[in-house]
Amino acid sequence: MADKTDESTTPENGERDPHLQRAVEHEAKQLYKMCPAEQEPVLTILRGHLLAEHYLERAIAATLPRGDRIIQAGLLSFAQKLNLVEGLNVLADQLVQSLKSLNGVRNSCAHEMEREITIPDVERIGRPFGAEFTSLRQEHYPDVKQLLNKVIHCIGRNLSWHVYCLEREAAERFEKSRQE
Repeated sequence: MADKTDESTTPENGERDPHLQRAVEHEAKQLYKMCPAEQEPVLTILRGHLLAEHYLERAIAATLPRGDRIIQAGLLSFAQKLNLVEGLNVLADQLVQSLKSLNGVRNSCAHEMEREITIPDVERIGRPFGAEFTSLRQEHYPDVKQLLNKVIHCIGRNLSWHVYCLEREAAERFEKSRQE
């Protein structure tokens, strides 16, 4: 199981594994397709949230022996899936905190008519990424649309990395069990 403190499971090390690079590139294409830079911020929040939920489900399926049954039952909310994944300790804390904030902003969008995404909303989602977010903020402030887009892509990149590692570890465990 990936440990959030294990250096080998950070996105920065992805260039060493060509399979990982291909997977991350494929996932990035999907993310850019779902969340293009010119898209309205509320739609970026909703689609980014949907994509994050997809990754959380993949993490659950890869980590738990019958995680697929939990997902197929369809009884867990985004927050419950996130709490489950957080309890499994398979994602970096900054990513979990960012996803919690994304969920909060998404919920406010879903329940408030005429909701506009603001810089404080984007800061709330991006702040857990520390220096990386600070750099993005300096580059894109005060353009909410561009800053949000970059933050959502940062979340997607980190999630795709962690999920790929979890799925690779699950496949390796399976192959090992077949050989025994």
